[in-house]
Order: sequence, then C-alpha cells, then structure tokens
Amino acid sequence: MFRFPFEVVRPSTVAEAAEFLSANPGDARVLAGGSDLMAALNQRLHSPRYLVDIQGLPGLTHVAGDAESGLRIGAMATLREVERSPLVRRLCPVLARAAGEVGSVQIRNLGTLGGNLCLDTRCWYYNQSQFWRGSRPPCLKEGGEECYVVLRGEGCYALHASDTVPALIALDARARVGGAQGEEVRPIESLFTGDGNAPLALRPDELVLEILIPAASLSRRGVYIKYGPKDTIAYPLVGMAVTLALDESERVCQEAKIVIGGVASAPLRAPAGEKLLCGLKAADHDGIAEAARAASREVKIYSDVHSQAGYKREIIRVIAEQAVTEAFGREDPSEEGGGKE
Repeated sequence: MFRFPFEVVRPSTVAEAAEFLSANPGDARVLAGGSDLMAALNQRLHSPRYLVDIQGLPGLTHVAGDAESGLRIGAMATLREVERSPLVRRLCPVLARAAGEVGSVQIRNLGTLGGNLCLDTRCWYYNQSQFWRGSRPPCLKEGGEECYVVLRGEGCYALHASDTVPALIALDARARVGGAQGEEVRPIESLFTGDGNAPLALRPDELVLEILIPAASLSRRGVYIKYGPKDTIAYPLVGMAVTLALDESERVCQEAKIVIGGVASAPLRAPAGEKLLCGLKAADHDGIAEAARAASREVKIYSDVHSQAGYKREIIRVIAEQAVTEAFGREDPSEEGGGKE
C-alpha cells in the first residue's frame, strides 16, 4: 500500500543519517537531488515512511583535485556542476561528457553524481504508473514470482541505466562510503550486484559520500557515447565508456577499458575486447574493428520485449568502434565535455 504523507528527516551529520537509516531499514529512503526518487514516488513505486534528506550535510558538494593527486568529487555535487566544472572538463572530460548526457538541464541541476551512481534499475514493465501495474500481475521487482520482460528468465533483469557509472568504472574510480560501522573506500565496480531487484551492494545505512578518481586515470583518453531514442531525455538503450592508456609517444595503446551500461542489471566489462586493443595504434582500423566485434560478442545480454539481443550487440559493436577511434584521435581532450542543453 502506498503511504502518504511521509515524514522528512533532516540529519545534520553523516553519522546521524547512518544511525537513522540503520534503525529504520526498509522504511526510509535517502533524498539527495530527488530527480529520480520523486518520479518513483509519483509512480507509487516506493512507499517509505521516512525520507532522509541529506542535502544539508556538510562537505559533500566539492569538486577538487589536480593532475598529481587525482579528482575528489562530493556525492552531492550536481550533475550540472560536474558537467560544467572547468577542472573536470580539463582533467576528466569523459566524466563531464557522461554527466552531460543525463536527462535535461533541469534534471542535471537537481540530480547529483552520488544519486546517479546509486540509480535504481529500470524496467519496461515495472516503471509504469500505479494504474498500469495494478491491472497486471506483479513482477519480481514488485514482489511477484515471474519476470515479464525477459520471458522464461531466472531472475529480475531490470536494467542499470546510469550514464556516469560506466565512465567512473573505466577510470578505476572509487567511492568513499560511510555508514553506522564507519567509513571505507571501495572500487565503484564492486558496488553493483547484477541483481535487478537489489542492484546495489550497500547496506541500508550506508551512503556514498565522495567519488575518487586516481591521478593515473586522468592521463587516459576517454569517450562516453550514449545511444537511445533520438532527441529525448530517455535512459540509454546502450551507454558505453572507453578509456585508453597510451605509451609515451601517445600512439600505442597499453591498456584499455570498455564498460557498457543499459543492457544488463549492472555495468558490463568487455575484457576480450580490451585485450585486443592493447598494442594497437589509431591507424590499425582492422584491429579496432575486431576488438569491437569481440566486445559485442562477449557480453551477456538478453532479448526482451523492447529489443532483441542481436540488435543490442550490433549497437555495441558500432559504438565500441566509434568510441575507440574517437579516443585514439583526440589530441586535446580538455575541449571535450558538456551535454544536451
């Protein structure tokens, strides 16, 4: 049953927020920017007793760092601030580009980097109005016994749709996480379970406080490409981040990262494609094309009621080849950044 009104709780410290969340598991939702949560509440997807508003917590909105020490971005920095930050655009343009692909300017002015990192999975069946869902049997994500999107599936296949997470994983970014048991730093890649019904490997009391991008990643050339319905603010059908670490001549790829979002319940790596890129140059078009084909073949994706797996694989192949070629060819990445106005 949907519960309204709910009570808004405004803790003054991270410790207070963690303590309250720990004491009310299942009854409380964290309110950061609210761009995703409020839409979910309007659809009656959640019925929390409490909203824990963390917008007033100190020390979570910074964008700081340099090429020697790396970047530190507070989880409450808005996506628009990340997108437009001269520091991020200069040192980490792939993240600025990914942040600029989220929704519209209005959404990016509200939504936060931490919120986009913790974005709930999306489902063509589940993410509908209360009236639509009420006329049909509940799916796994709503407490039912069957997935109606991937027929004869064995679990919940709701899709991970964050634009910024593929870029962060491709940059070897880490998250500083705080909770009732204290703070620790974890690789962002480790925060995702692959379960569409419970996508985050975070305890109910834990909050993402800060995103840390190591200095070694800032020298990589990176590209984020989003494919989806044209001229809309929709979530990606496929979102891909590619980063390349080049040798001293800036011609030969020494290490590559290919991270794909929008096609599974967690971001997917393409290690076979990454391995094939090592040793290649920008002029090795056949090698780049083969790496893109390998990336499209190796990821585990499913056909659903919206699109077939073969169609998604072809999109992955095309985007991977485009992204790698663009990353190789970019001589001044500081000019990159920004998104839809």
